[in-house]
Amino acid sequence: MTRPVRTTVVLAAALSLAACATGALPFPPVPPPQVETRPPPPVSAQAVVWRPGDWQWTGNGYAWQPGTYEPAFGHGTTWLPGHWEGTAGQYSWVPGHWI
Repeated sequence: MTRPVRTTVVLAAALSLAACATGALPFPPVPPPQVETRPPPPVSAQAVVWRPGDWQWTGNGYAWQPGTYEPAFGHGTTWLPGHWEGTAGQYSWVPGHWI
């Protein structure tokens, strides 16, 4: 499913536009997603879904978290990559999560 990658690209573009409108952001921009080869799903009695890799903020830089298969039960169906959210000039890192 290519939707998560598209979401990452849209989010990166939105943050770039925000930087142009408000000046430099107080954090380095999230790098583009790395190209991953999705392996075949594991043989499992329960349904699994691919969680694409994404960047995680470590406090002083980004670290790539590779994609993996996860149980499909118990969460939403769309992966939202990690991103920065700003409110009243304060920014905080929101780790990737299912929505």
